[in-house]
Amino acid sequence: VRGLAHLGTDYGASTLFGAEYGSPMTTGTPFRGFFLFPPDMVYALFDNTQDISRFTGSLQFSHRPISWFSQRLTVGLDQTSEDNQSLQRFAPDQFRPLLSTTLALGQIFQDVRNISYYTADYGGTATFDLTSALNSATSIGGQFYQKRFATTQTTGRQFPAPGVTTVNAAAIREGGQDLIENTTIGMYLQQQFGWQDRLFLTGAVRVDNNSAFGDDFDLVTYPKVSASWVISEEPFWRPAQRY
Repeated sequence: VRGLAHLGTDYGASTLFGAEYGSPMTTGTPFRGFFLFPPDMVYALFDNTQDISRFTGSLQFSHRPISWFSQRLTVGLDQTSEDNQSLQRFAPDQFRPLLSTTLALGQIFQDVRNISYYTADYGGTATFDLTSALNSATSIGGQFYQKRFATTQTTGRQFPAPGVTTVNAAAIREGGQDLIENTTIGMYLQQQFGWQDRLFLTGAVRVDNNSAFGDDFDLVTYPKVSASWVISEEPFWRPAQRY
């Protein structure tokens, strides 16, 4: 999905303020009675835009190589690209008296962001009937999650001529970059026993690691023990049939 939006101008509120607090004494000047700038100057020189592209998708693979073992793998990607710009164009002659010499040459501020989320989830389960009443389900799996946030900020001031709006063409250029990555990896092992499909005992352990933990921080371990009883499967729970 892609969308380009014009977000108005930085001086939209100032235009209303200028109309409300303008003075008839400046009607014969380039201000034309407005307190700050006439509206046509604001709309001609200033423009804020946001160009966004986003992709979200996932794939799932299911596989049963033998009757007692099944496995599943799901991978996904959520990616967003933003191009945010705040532009002040090179001022034509009629608007130059309202601006300083350097500000009349125009400027552009650009913030480019690329945000990506990568995910992967694997799970496999082996099931066996140990006796006619007791069954076993052993599960293994793991997850991978990564966030990548890359930004580039650039600024260009003082364009050489009308119609020029790029940072490279400006007389003064500034810029910076930033990159943040965060990765989480988790693995688990679970064992479940079921008796006559009504009593279940489950034990599991999960281990997680994150790139933000640092070298001096050990893995995080989460043990789990649970039991459940499906009471609705018991004979005494079923209402007597009436004829």
